[in-house]
Amino acid sequence: MSLGSRRLSSHLIQLITLITFIWVLLLASLWTFHADTVRAVIPLDKFTAWPSYDPVDSAKDDRIQLLQVGDASPTRLALSSGRWQSNPAHQNLSLQWTDASSRYNCWSESELHPKGSGVRRSQDIDAWDWMKGDGEPLEDWSVERFVIRGLQSRFGYFMVGDSLTDGIFVALHRMLCEPNPTSHPLALERTYGHGPVRWKHATGPEVYYNNLTLNMAHSLGKALLERHDSAVDGKGEKEDELLGKIPRQRFFEPIVRFVRNSNLASEEEMEEILIEGLGIPLDWTIQLRTLAPWREYLASYADYDGWDGEKAGIVLINTGPHWEPDRFKPSTEAQMQLAYNLTMQKVYESLSALPSTLDLRILYRSTLPGHKDCEKKLYPVTKYDDAAVHPTGPFTGPYHWHWFPQYNDVARELWGRGRWSVRSKSRSTIEDKWERRHLSQDSWGSGIVTDYWDVWNLAATRPDAHVAWANRFMDCLHWCSGGVYAWVARAWWHTIVQEGL
Repeated sequence: MSLGSRRLSSHLIQLITLITFIWVLLLASLWTFHADTVRAVIPLDKFTAWPSYDPVDSAKDDRIQLLQVGDASPTRLALSSGRWQSNPAHQNLSLQWTDASSRYNCWSESELHPKGSGVRRSQDIDAWDWMKGDGEPLEDWSVERFVIRGLQSRFGYFMVGDSLTDGIFVALHRMLCEPNPTSHPLALERTYGHGPVRWKHATGPEVYYNNLTLNMAHSLGKALLERHDSAVDGKGEKEDELLGKIPRQRFFEPIVRFVRNSNLASEEEMEEILIEGLGIPLDWTIQLRTLAPWREYLASYADYDGWDGEKAGIVLINTGPHWEPDRFKPSTEAQMQLAYNLTMQKVYESLSALPSTLDLRILYRSTLPGHKDCEKKLYPVTKYDDAAVHPTGPFTGPYHWHWFPQYNDVARELWGRGRWSVRSKSRSTIEDKWERRHLSQDSWGSGIVTDYWDVWNLAATRPDAHVAWANRFMDCLHWCSGGVYAWVARAWWHTIVQEGL
């Protein structure tokens, strides 16, 4: 071989070695920082799974560090780093909820199938399952287990918020009525309570709360009551012993209650901060609509007699979209942001006024994002997609969607790190740092305990699942029932089970 040929071969080997090295570095970087994206492209379920680690989520919340080194309940990490996986078996979910979705564009014709195929858009949206970051599914949904857990508390499940929380509540109702969610008698009946409002456009009392109560004409209610009575008589199965300790009257009282209060605060609290403190000349007949007194409702349960084996009540709350200038004219953006911060602190501190005998687990749900141009999206995305990282862009329209991450940061500090938070309670009672890293379910303790519940990524990765689509009706804030709303309810149940609430 000539000298020139040897030099050419040497340079070629060096070039191949350099290219190979660069590819190895590139693949290692992709896996380290974009593992979910790699999983979405490569069928890794056919290979041995690697441990999941998400530096983006870990940097957000220092509690993640505790979870990574041994916390018995890694639900927050799993929920925040999960992904959507196709599951056509679930595509008919909303078709079973006809009265819940038919008035929305969720039922328009699918654009992923040939025209005239009869496939609805809801079927495209529902055909996806939320999987945890480790690739495993959420806790199995069980109507019976959910209902029994609600019965074991004097007021069960308590939801507070705006129309987004209402959407989750409606989806939960349909889920609790499966497998025949529209066939009467329904497993759980929905009833309403009304109250006065100062809103000038109201035509009468507004709905303050919605209740879901076992229907004793349905087989589920009949079966649970019979199992209770058998346990009381000493004839029931061993697993029904706790069911027998529940007062019989409890089976006829609400299991889930949704209270409509879009701002979480009372009129008096907002007047003190916005009018007296910030000097905004508000007219409450224009600004205020429904401010149901949810803390008073909770306090009223302190008068109920408890029982051996009673569990804590579970509360899910949120506010955010209604804290923006258009809802409090003539406020400025700076005034509105300050008002939100001050009012949320006042709401959190007001928990000290609740009776000490109440045993509550209060989860503040992260505000769900709106998506700019959602009508152009056809599929879920990974959390690294720009539609999930910056869902609104520089959006400044109604409800100020671009403020939601900032509001979530405020809520994370208050409800996740405040003096009643599970973190503060655990760290105030456990001296040894190593023991703190191995917090068990008992770390929730008793009394009033709060935490921040992050489901942002679950919703941020579904720009395709909003009500608006194909320019038919522009609503890129609310969601179709069987997609995000139902999976938030599923994730709530997952957290309740995993945390031992």
